[in-house]
Amino acid sequence: MSRIDIFKIDLQTNQYEKGNRLTLPLVYICLIFITFFAIGLRGADLQINASSDLYKNSYNLSSTKEFIPAQRGLFLDRNKDLLVNNYNDYSLYLYKKEYSVKDYEIIKDNLKTILDDEEISFYLSRLDNSEYDIKLKENVSYVELNSIMSRDESKLYFYSVNTQKRKYLYPEEFSHVIGYTGKTEAANIKDGYSQFDSIGKYKLELQFEQQLKGVKGATYSIDGSKNTIPSEAGNNIQLTIDKDWQVALYKIIKQYSNQYNSAGGAGVIVDDSNGDVIALVSYPGIDTNLFISGITESKYSEYSTDRKLPLIDKAIALQIAPGSTFKLITSYALLENNIVDENTTYFSNRCLEEENFDFCEYQKYFYGQMNVVRALYKSSNLFFCVNSLKLEDQGNLAKLFEAESTFGLGQKTGIDLAGELPGNIDTPEYKKSNFNLEWYSGDTCNAVIGQGSNTVTPIQMALVAQAIANKGTVYKPNLIEKITDSFGNTIEMPEKKVLRTIPMSDVTVSLINEGMSMVANYWDGTLYPFLGGLPGNIRAKTGTAEASEFLADGSINNTTHGWIVGSFDYGGKTYSFSSVLNLGGGGFYVGQITRDFINCLYSNFPESCK
Repeated sequence: MSRIDIFKIDLQTNQYEKGNRLTLPLVYICLIFITFFAIGLRGADLQINASSDLYKNSYNLSSTKEFIPAQRGLFLDRNKDLLVNNYNDYSLYLYKKEYSVKDYEIIKDNLKTILDDEEISFYLSRLDNSEYDIKLKENVSYVELNSIMSRDESKLYFYSVNTQKRKYLYPEEFSHVIGYTGKTEAANIKDGYSQFDSIGKYKLELQFEQQLKGVKGATYSIDGSKNTIPSEAGNNIQLTIDKDWQVALYKIIKQYSNQYNSAGGAGVIVDDSNGDVIALVSYPGIDTNLFISGITESKYSEYSTDRKLPLIDKAIALQIAPGSTFKLITSYALLENNIVDENTTYFSNRCLEEENFDFCEYQKYFYGQMNVVRALYKSSNLFFCVNSLKLEDQGNLAKLFEAESTFGLGQKTGIDLAGELPGNIDTPEYKKSNFNLEWYSGDTCNAVIGQGSNTVTPIQMALVAQAIANKGTVYKPNLIEKITDSFGNTIEMPEKKVLRTIPMSDVTVSLINEGMSMVANYWDGTLYPFLGGLPGNIRAKTGTAEASEFLADGSINNTTHGWIVGSFDYGGKTYSFSSVLNLGGGGFYVGQITRDFINCLYSNFPESCK
């Protein structure tokens, strides 16, 4: 008989049956949970612990990119002498991110070679409050940079930026011609610049920014393969200015400005055959190398408050009375309107006593009998006053103002340089609208000798002299000889343009030129003590314009502006010029500027002229 096993079953709780049915599903659930948990742990390990290395490898293998700065185009003088240089400037930056205590120690250790402890602490303290990466140092040498960046861990903390910087070889002499570059601003970023670039800020550097800046290159890697797109250098700009003429004239004006305590000065020389500007000097200049990385507030304040106004481009923007240099235009107006001719004379006995005004020669000098030639080289006030009153009596005073406009006064010359101002022509309409006063005969006499509200610029007066030298032909002053690419190929060469042609009879030209020649070469001429016997067939006219200077203590210094304008010959060409000392004494003293420059020119600019 077989044995039968009987199991007791609790029908109320059914414990046996429940136990058997739940065991297997629970095992499956536990296995699934353990599997996903293990996958999660591995994922977290990959994400947290390996992501940095994976990212680095991925970045290096898939795509890396670094911009190559473009060399900025150069400035050269008319003889292709360099006026600026470029150099590589390395700057070291610290990434803006969170660092551990250990990181800080590594950073400090790396920076010890270029920064002291105080500087390191300062820059690290800025990390929390800065939105951007921290510039640690600029103008870092390549050796210094390599000592830091060659370490394996350095790239986790630092990066370097290589930018092109300017070095101006004649920073003061050419400051108001070439100008300067500076740091980019937020508004420049949308135009493709970065915060590390330099950009033209003033004068030709700004005006020709698109020509000069070049095109950046880049190095990049794709899947470990390194590629390079080379940068393209900017275009070069060759000026019409002769470096030797510019430097010598600047030095001479500086000497006499300091000697006579003038508020600066200016000088312009132009080629009468085509309008090329051979020298364009504004003294004092500014040290343009100071502006490249950002000028200090104290230095800029010093420039801003300097009595000599170094921030003003005096060659094209100094608007002051021309004094007796204006008599060139008055002579033209009187001769061309048949008020005087070569036979017209006047006896000057120091002063003219009219019913409603007194008018005298300079320092009440006695000149005696004179014609227009003698009136020019002795610079008689009375000859031009009396004969201009005849023009007024005829009701033709407007002819004088027309002559001023014909010579380009009261308007810009159009020189290709930013910042030019037009000056002003003194007329009855101007006096009425600005001062609500009527015009009198005394105003006429003041106007025809370059006083009153007549104001001119040095570049305008150089073109007045050119008009006389060229028998009425005046060229647009040209500052750019040509623009070339980095290989020297010509891209652009501005056309030489005639600005105006002034109708001028041969008699008028001959008489005015004779008077100007006698100023310099006749024993009785005003500048004979300085210019007599010099080469160059110099023709000149001086000017002394009354002026007032308001001093810091509230007092007024009654002084004068000193002018000289004219022409000279050199190397088969004729050049016209103007020089001025602002608040620096009479035109007689300014004649020394021309004397010293002619001596430098005809001795081929020895070391003493540089």
